[in-house]
Amino acid sequence: MKKYLQYKATDFAEDLDFIKWVQSDFTECADKWDTFMNDNPSMGDEISEAIDIIELFQFQETEVTDTQKNNLLDRINTSIDTEIASENVKVPNVEPIAKPQSIPVTKTTPAATVTEGSSKSILRYLLPLAAAACLAAFAIFNFGGAGESLKVHETSIAKTSNITMPDQSIVNLNATSTLSYDENNFSKDRKLNLDGEAFFKVEKGQRFVVETKNGSVEVLGTSFNVFSRSGLFEVECLTGKVKVTNKSGSESVLLSPNESCQLNGNKLLKKSTGLKDSEWTKGIYHFEETPLLEVIEELERQFKIAVSMTSEVENKKYTGAFEKKNLKDALHAVTWPLGLEYTINENTANANGKKGVIIKVAE
Repeated sequence: MKKYLQYKATDFAEDLDFIKWVQSDFTECADKWDTFMNDNPSMGDEISEAIDIIELFQFQETEVTDTQKNNLLDRINTSIDTEIASENVKVPNVEPIAKPQSIPVTKTTPAATVTEGSSKSILRYLLPLAAAACLAAFAIFNFGGAGESLKVHETSIAKTSNITMPDQSIVNLNATSTLSYDENNFSKDRKLNLDGEAFFKVEKGQRFVVETKNGSVEVLGTSFNVFSRSGLFEVECLTGKVKVTNKSGSESVLLSPNESCQLNGNKLLKKSTGLKDSEWTKGIYHFEETPLLEVIEELERQFKIAVSMTSEVENKKYTGAFEKKNLKDALHAVTWPLGLEYTINENTANANGKKGVIIKVAE
């Protein structure tokens, strides 16, 4: 394994064992690569970039117009000129790609079918061009615009939703959350947007991407939990492998089962999971050294209440859990360990019909 310490992203992308690992949904050769990543966390950026390169070869057939085909060819030819100029790479003379009247759309050959001998001689020349072509294709497929059918699922306070996606993936949407995706194009491009919290059980297939305002999550087939509200972003992996990227795209981490990561500024902090964030799907909400304000926000989402706290209470942190069965039991589970007490105004509700709750230091 020592040779891999000298590898860059393109070297990993040429390694057949690495390719098999990525294209098998991170199951084949898993022990080898899991051990390598755990022993060498500094190689995470190179590995993430190599995964991106390999997955650029994995998209489905899509119908495009002649104009789109010609635009794509223009962008590929421009990319060739740019790559050669910027890198000063000497490559064989390559004629610009012609624009025939009719171009059959074919599947890109997966990198795994390239043999060891041939990959070394051609991949360094073809990789930048293939990446440019794939990125251009994604731009056409994802943002073509015409015929989009936006499907939106929203949940209100104290309500959750169980959603079956067009590919039979299952999404559990937590309270006050929004999920949206292009319904007509989802079978070709499994991409959706999330604001709030959701648990995903993804069917195997091409890549599945969850976009949030704080970062993105990418998988092929697995189960994981995503929390993204305001500036908070946390991802927990239960099965398979999950790739998490911050919003700027400057950093990615790869999560294995029972691992999670949190966004701190623009940095993704990876850790082993103790309490299961995803148990909210069973009505159990876990917290570990969590600011009390965040815990109260979750209580307000799960019960129709409006909580006010005295100033000496707000800076406390909470470790524990509450269940979405009974309001009084949930409030007791949160306040008692911190030496706090609560009062519920049973008879008065605000304009939104929420009961008032006051939390303060126990007398």
